[in-house]
Amino acid sequence: MSHRLRMDDVFPFFQPVLAADTCDVWGYEVLGRLSTPHGPKSLGPFFHDPTVPAREKVEVDRLIREKALKVLTQSGPKRFTFLLNIQPQWLLPFLGNRERFLTLQYIESLRIDPEKIVIEISETEFNGDMEQLALLVDNYRQAGCRIAVDDVGCRLSNLDRIAALKPDILKVDTRLALASGYDQTAQNVLDILGFFAAKEGVDVVMEGVETAEVLRTGLKAGFRYYQGFLLGSLGPRPSICPNIRTLMRRELEQFAGQEIARRKSQFAVIERLETVARMYSISTTPSELESALINAVYDLPVNCYRVYVCDRTGYQITPNFTRDDRGEWKVDTSYRRRNWAWRPYFYPTVTLCRYFGRGLVSDQYLDLESRRATQTACFPLKNDLFLFVDVDVACQ
Repeated sequence: MSHRLRMDDVFPFFQPVLAADTCDVWGYEVLGRLSTPHGPKSLGPFFHDPTVPAREKVEVDRLIREKALKVLTQSGPKRFTFLLNIQPQWLLPFLGNRERFLTLQYIESLRIDPEKIVIEISETEFNGDMEQLALLVDNYRQAGCRIAVDDVGCRLSNLDRIAALKPDILKVDTRLALASGYDQTAQNVLDILGFFAAKEGVDVVMEGVETAEVLRTGLKAGFRYYQGFLLGSLGPRPSICPNIRTLMRRELEQFAGQEIARRKSQFAVIERLETVARMYSISTTPSELESALINAVYDLPVNCYRVYVCDRTGYQITPNFTRDDRGEWKVDTSYRRRNWAWRPYFYPTVTLCRYFGRGLVSDQYLDLESRRATQTACFPLKNDLFLFVDVDVACQ
């Protein structure tokens, strides 16, 4: 692509971003396009071409944003949010001179509510000083704009950068979103990002939503906003597909049904094990518990592969009883007196078990030792002791 562009051929396109809570369009991401005889073309190759001088990229980028903001002022009710991409390395020369931040001037002159503007920072393409980047971002934040970090998940080692920028919104990398449909590790990363966002009090936009399956992985991770061709394609004007609300509601209802069924299956695991757990509850000393376990593990369902007992402080007071590949139970005394209080599930689980006086089962995870997809059932016993049973999910 020649970098000598005609400015009249440069214009913004808009892609809708939907909110799960309203099942409606929340905003639009602004993306640059070039008018050609063969139709609109992405300006991505232009912006990523190292032979194009930075000043030309800045000029084109600013023109796209100016045109997009004018569209916002003409779009009737100002209920939509616009997401504008900013390349921080182009703005560093203007740091310390806020008058050179033309986007802020456009927002002020067009009388746009700055809270309706989200500035997207692609920190993966920034190799400068993080303090400078934080100062740059603060110019937009102080003006009332919200800040988003783009391409999250592309370089997970940069989570420290995200913490330093303190964004209002995280945008999940498209490649990670697409991989989540078939890769459990990618789904786990999304779950971690959802947990991180909840802890930090920020929202998440999931990009690359091309299938209902990818949408459901985002819902499972607790993300609020969604963007992708399943939910709406790019267009020269902010528009709403008439069927999009129906699609979003249908997917949310299907997701809710699946989650309810999954939780019911967890209770089924508890019910199958509750009778056996009551047999253990009559034992009051570690030696009695150990003797009871030796005899009772053979009554457990075949998908139960590990059993042990801990006290309320996390210390394991019995050996591990582990079922081998032949179905035989082995006793491993090396686990006695190990402490599991550091495990994130331990105290939430034992506290709820004691409070409700019944067993609970964890969400699925990959066991560190066996590498099996596992759920751990926990049952309260006497004397602040707790029985743990690891269940192989694949055998259910």
